[in-house]
Amino acid sequence: MSESFEAKPTSVDGATVLSTFKAALRGMASSVCVITTCDEAGRPHGMAASAVVSVSFDPPSMLISVNESASISERLKSKRAFCINVLTSKHGPIVEAFSNSAMHEHRFASTDWAQGVRGLPYLRTAQASIFCEEDGSLTYGTHTVFIGRVFEVALGDTTGPYVWHNGTRVEIQPAA
Repeated sequence: MSESFEAKPTSVDGATVLSTFKAALRGMASSVCVITTCDEAGRPHGMAASAVVSVSFDPPSMLISVNESASISERLKSKRAFCINVLTSKHGPIVEAFSNSAMHEHRFASTDWAQGVRGLPYLRTAQASIFCEEDGSLTYGTHTVFIGRVFEVALGDTTGPYVWHNGTRVEIQPAA
């Protein structure tokens, strides 16, 4: 089930709201993940993302938000399945590759990548790889929100998470 809603314009100064909204979001620490899928020929595709959240435990489900201009957007719509690879603090080079379109050809060059269920690429060194089948989507404004029903989870490296805060990577330390 896919739906589309028109984002209604705001009655306040859009540029001011957008600027302060972005500043507010930079203050929200987020785990960084790589969302992966494959095309009809089995070629892998992916993007770095921090707009990832659990939705429900029953059924187990996840939500990802993807900009319509992202190269992976149409592939997610046609495949209707994706893998959320939760990154560790060791994955700096992977974040760089999946955040820079000029590095597209190098994204899956590492031997840390494998082919999983339904041909979905997953990162063997991830904290977790969460395999999802699309259970619905909603296009709103510049993004499409995909709801994925979890059908498999692979747990891996327990190293600290890759966390993004205020435009940079930060280390998480246990509270004393």
